[in-house]
Amino acid sequence: MMKFVLFSSVLWLASLVPAQEYYQGDPDQLRALEAQRCAKITQEQRLIQRRLGGPNQPYAVQRMKDKQQVLQADFAKYCSK
Repeated sequence: MMKFVLFSSVLWLASLVPAQEYYQGDPDQLRALEAQRCAKITQEQRLIQRRLGGPNQPYAVQRMKDKQQVLQADFAKYCSK
């Protein structure tokens, strides 16, 4: 019985404590992170274009073209607003 009283009093005290406020992201920081992501995607695309212009093995060309398609999809998803 003592454990029940102790447990119920702990629950009652816990209900009095206000809940933490939900975290809200800083819009300026989010915009800066999005800009960094888009800059990185653009830089990778330029690097692949430059590497495709030089001598490459066929497997390397295919791998770069596959990566280029992924980067184009990411750019369309995150940076075309």
